[in-house]
Amino acid sequence: MAFVAAIRVRKRNREFQMWIPLLLLWLILLPVVLLLAPVFLVACCVGRVDPFVALLALWRIFTGLRGTEVEFARPSSTMLVRIL
Repeated sequence: MAFVAAIRVRKRNREFQMWIPLLLLWLILLPVVLLLAPVFLVACCVGRVDPFVALLALWRIFTGLRGTEVEFARPSSTMLVRIL
């Protein structure tokens, strides 16, 4: 699972880099996940999808995020997000 995201912003001659611990983000989102769990289970029942298979697919997506790089570029600035 990804634990750190590095964000780098370049704007003309300046550069700013920030490291964000994603573990804190996961802990903050935990209550939201618990509140949405019944909705998830109902959606799985309506769609006739095994909830364990759906959770396994979500887990694989989250663990596969490591090494992802996304770059946003404009003529005056760029932003790079790397998940480590």
